[in-house]
Amino acid sequence: MPVCQLDNAEELWTLLGRHPNVRAILSGHNHCAVDEIHQGIRALVPPATSLQFAHPTTPPPSGTGFWEIHGTDRERQAWRRLELYPDGAVVTEVVWTA
Repeated sequence: MPVCQLDNAEELWTLLGRHPNVRAILSGHNHCAVDEIHQGIRALVPPATSLQFAHPTTPPPSGTGFWEIHGTDRERQAWRRLELYPDGAVVTEVVWTA
């Protein structure tokens, strides 16, 4: 959803594209876990340790507020575990609390 995206994403990917040794980027939490590959670089977003948001799968009507389009799940908390290796390998998993 646009409200949850990086404003200058294309500039970031252009910059990262100049550095072939970049294997992954990690951001702060976003209340939902993300693990995607973009231009050969793994983009990781850890989930929140407080509550999760459910993002809509289709664009909302214009003028719709954040809370009107995002569901919340206060029963699920998680964190992302990372293992970084000298050869550049990144092993990660999202660990959900019971």
